[in-house]
Amino acid sequence: MGRLLLIVVFLVCGVAGWSQQLPDGVASRLEQLGLDMKRNKWRERLSFPELQVYENASNSSFFIVATSDYARYLQNPVLAYSTESGYRVTLSEWKENLIRSYQEQLQQLRQTHPQSSYHLPFGEIRVGPLIKTKWGQDEPYNDQCPELIAPYSRKLTGCVATAMSQLMYYHRHPMKGRGHYVGGREGAKVEIDFNQFTPQWNQMLLEYSATRSNKQQAEPVAELMGVNARAVSSDFKLADTASDHLAARTVLVNFWGYSPACKFIRSDKQRDLMAMITQNLQERLPVLVTGGGHSFLCDGQNGDYYHFNLGWRGDANGYYRFLVDEHVDESKLKVRIMQELVCDIQPEHEHQAVELSVSLHKPGLLAKALKQKGVSPQLVTRLKLSGQLNGKDVALLRRMAGAVDAWNGVAEDLIDDREKWTGRLTALDLTDVLFVKDDSYPYLRIKANKGRFSWQKKEYVVSELTSAEFRKFIKRYVGHGAGYSYAEYGEERCVEFYLLAQTISPLMFFDCQNLTEIMLPRNVKKILGGAFQWCNSLTRVALPPSVKEVEAGAFAECYLLQEVVVTTIPTETCHHVFPFKKTGQYGQFVENRHQGIFEGNNKMTCKGLVKDGVVLTSLKYKKVL
Repeated sequence: MGRLLLIVVFLVCGVAGWSQQLPDGVASRLEQLGLDMKRNKWRERLSFPELQVYENASNSSFFIVATSDYARYLQNPVLAYSTESGYRVTLSEWKENLIRSYQEQLQQLRQTHPQSSYHLPFGEIRVGPLIKTKWGQDEPYNDQCPELIAPYSRKLTGCVATAMSQLMYYHRHPMKGRGHYVGGREGAKVEIDFNQFTPQWNQMLLEYSATRSNKQQAEPVAELMGVNARAVSSDFKLADTASDHLAARTVLVNFWGYSPACKFIRSDKQRDLMAMITQNLQERLPVLVTGGGHSFLCDGQNGDYYHFNLGWRGDANGYYRFLVDEHVDESKLKVRIMQELVCDIQPEHEHQAVELSVSLHKPGLLAKALKQKGVSPQLVTRLKLSGQLNGKDVALLRRMAGAVDAWNGVAEDLIDDREKWTGRLTALDLTDVLFVKDDSYPYLRIKANKGRFSWQKKEYVVSELTSAEFRKFIKRYVGHGAGYSYAEYGEERCVEFYLLAQTISPLMFFDCQNLTEIMLPRNVKKILGGAFQWCNSLTRVALPPSVKEVEAGAFAECYLLQEVVVTTIPTETCHHVFPFKKTGQYGQFVENRHQGIFEGNNKMTCKGLVKDGVVLTSLKYKKVL
């Protein structure tokens, strides 16, 4: 993430690069954006058939503009600009992907020949930039990262840790950490007692030089960066530190005291993500963005331009467009500079715990029962349930526990009704619950674009089927399985998940990021694939004695999970079809990572299944259709 790559500069810097004429109206538009367009100060840095990059080193400014051959298909040919930074010739993976993304969009527009009529999709919105710091990943920010060649060089902090630290400085929160973290990577266990950390916000500077002349101010920021780098499991290297960006949300909420309303969202729908960023910025909340091989902060907006703080000491900070024109068909894009967000990030101040015990006399009444108690589902923190639950009840529980069902762009109400996604439920007791088989109301719906299946000795890819073929496919038995079914939802091809009796059904608690503890129904016999995947706040789960089967991937990618306690030894089962296809099996490891039931979890921190204090090293294994 944030990898710096040396490349050959395409054009020699100088006034000669300016000789190529800019598209009509571009110079005046750039003047309106605040750039000084005197010709003798600008130089062409990069040139491609689709676009050019110009830099004004003396004023620390740059702009990216479509060439004349492509500008005619745009409502606005200025793709990005900055009045605060140059565009260094030492490129990064992210800058390369930015150029590739713009090229792909411009080529698409040239093929479709849209009519140009300049329009701002969000109106004249102007916010920020909110982040004033210009922090980086090297000295002195990495002073508390591991040494590479003592005492000459240290490993970089990583882009996730840098973005998190700048965002925390913006909020000046917290005054003290909380909780104990256990994690690690590369064969080393990491333990952090957050209770010992009290960030010294007043001693930190907006920017630092690498000369160490301000050592007193450098120590607090180096400590903050070092803690965040270790907590997001930075895979420390010299030139590149790859971090688990999903972990950022977990660390902010669980250890730094940020609101559990904070959400991690993965989506391929750029316009939906842009709208959510705009909502956050209007509330003066910077957003953590991941895409194109980098994590950075989006902290401002000027019309359809978004301001990026890239975490490179201010280098390339400026205003960029995610989509170069409103006519771009984003569904056909292969390169995106935005794929994931951590949004709604704000300090959690005093919030009263709401603990409830609810008994349901028939399924489907959870929402009504909460209303009768005069409690909003979004405010419940601890909940004990008894009685029968159906798919509608489970869908509500998922939202209460922090799941964002539009993580890959299916839920139609993600943008218009954000309140239903701000659940605070951390503890859930289902001991006395009976799950009712429910084929009518899916508790989760995900896109099926990666689905593959076999039929009459031939392989098919769901995304490549025609509408008629897909409708025929979903009527066959191969389009259905235990707890799931392929379906059409609006224009989307989806997999819908349904409740099974005596079962933790597939992906049932997937992405319930706020759950720290859960007690399962005493009559549960099976736990199916992905049941607790991405439950990043769970540290320990106890399975009831009734559990006989646990499917591969049931506890996959649970960031803080340390163990799952059993009293009877279950059999591991495995599906080899989408969306349950997993590699390996329990007891196997690849690059220090569990396979099978705990796929993707860190071997250093996740023991796996534990019985009577002893870690189980293997299980009976069987494949299922």
